[in-house]
Amino acid sequence: MDLPLLENWQYVPEEWTEVEIKAYNKTETDKLAETLKKNKKKPKTAEEDAKDKELWLQSMTTSLSTQFTDSEVDKAEAEIELLKTEWLMENHLKMDAEAFEKLNRKVSVLDIDINDCDVVVRADLDVPLSAFNALPPLEEEFKEFLQQQEEEAGLSGKKRPKKSKKQLEEEAEMQARYDAGKQARDEPWKVRQIQDQKLIKRTEQSIKVLLEKQPKRIFLLSSLGEKCGRVKNENSVRALLPQLSSQIQDIPIQYMSHEQVISASQNGTEDLKEGTLYIVENLNFKPDEHSYVEAWVEPEDPNKKQEEEKKDVMPPVDPKKLSPAERKKYEEEQKKKAEEEA
Repeated sequence: MDLPLLENWQYVPEEWTEVEIKAYNKTETDKLAETLKKNKKKPKTAEEDAKDKELWLQSMTTSLSTQFTDSEVDKAEAEIELLKTEWLMENHLKMDAEAFEKLNRKVSVLDIDINDCDVVVRADLDVPLSAFNALPPLEEEFKEFLQQQEEEAGLSGKKRPKKSKKQLEEEAEMQARYDAGKQARDEPWKVRQIQDQKLIKRTEQSIKVLLEKQPKRIFLLSSLGEKCGRVKNENSVRALLPQLSSQIQDIPIQYMSHEQVISASQNGTEDLKEGTLYIVENLNFKPDEHSYVEAWVEPEDPNKKQEEEKKDVMPPVDPKKLSPAERKKYEEEQKKKAEEEA
């Protein structure tokens, strides 16, 4: 039940009589009028006073409802916590090692079942290699030897001079040097040595963990050396194969070129050997490995272009210098060519 209010918006005590309420109201009204007079303010009209009274009632109602709601919510939460505690005490778990593992175990890549699957691994094998010094062209280094061979090839068997045993030995030695120089230029990665094996040992540990899961095949991707976007054989991953083969002996290791990767992606991996670790060629050779590297285009050699143009232009043929059979063939070709032009 709502209690009656005084004119100053206070609730009336139940034990007060009407005479006491009127006297109290008159006293408070006189105090308010005296205060306004001292402050030189006009007293509020009945409408302003009613509006203030309504605002005060709204604020008090809101405040009290919020307090009551919060208290009820706090009380309900406390009861819920009490019920939870009671339930846990009655239904507590026996916390042994197995239960703790189930509660705290987080799923990782080690939980993936890769048995009888092809696994692609991106590893960091950018190991430091010994410096590479480009060799001069083979034709320059063995210019005299090649010229001598050309001259001998142009001579017939009777005109070739006889060579002494020493000359034959020197020629065999030069041929061996030539073959070794050609191989060094064709396989420049063989002259580079690994300076630090830390990354290889780390990769070895990852491969051994995968082998415990018994995958069908493992494809190892990595980048090595300069981010060039074109093939530079001195940075081929084949420089790492001997060290990887000696470190990882539980699985055979094979080199895999980018062309083989494309073929496997198009035709499937059924033709590849199972139980094998494939080392894919250096990804730095691919221009799309690094978005800022453009595809390499070999510059045109003007001398080569001129030589090709010279080959296309046939030198004039003198029929008098040809044999009867060649002359007959030449005349037939010229006759056929004239008929086509006509």
